[in-house]
Amino acid sequence: MTQSLTMEEKKFLNENAKTKSESSSELSDKWKLVNVVLLGFAFMLLFTAFLTTSMIGKYVTDSLKTEILDDLDSDEDFSQFNQTNWDIFNTSEEYSDSGKSDLIKKKYVDSLLGDGYISLSIVYVSFALMNFLAPGIVGIFGHKTTMFIAALTYLLYILVFMNPTPFFLYAVSGTVSA
Repeated sequence: MTQSLTMEEKKFLNENAKTKSESSSELSDKWKLVNVVLLGFAFMLLFTAFLTTSMIGKYVTDSLKTEILDDLDSDEDFSQFNQTNWDIFNTSEEYSDSGKSDLIKKKYVDSLLGDGYISLSIVYVSFALMNFLAPGIVGIFGHKTTMFIAALTYLLYILVFMNPTPFFLYAVSGTVSA
């Protein structure tokens, strides 16, 4: 019982198939647009946070340094550090004891926290250098994975200012452009 399709039936089936594929294509085009808009909005928020953080980075680190300097007199760790490290910081005899102490306090606090300007300079130098490698990285990992990893590095840069120790601040600054 083989049924052969007439020309009219074949034509009807072909038109029906075209209509279904056109409607599914139209639907996927709408979803592609929605995905592009959502991705654009997400990166707009991410870059807004990154640029805000990078612009206030110097002020954040300076205010943390000032806060730590104010609390150093009651800090036992600094008292031990202060008594054992007079000669490390090249303090000459022309400073009074309080001048030496202030100089050591400043250098001690500088060793605890990074600097926002140095961090920004590392970010932009790494941007300049990674521009040459970016097409290869995208080719190896693909577009989606590369964008995901890039978003994570921006997030890490923003979060590192919760406790901007020099090692982490400068390391994350170097990876932002990766």
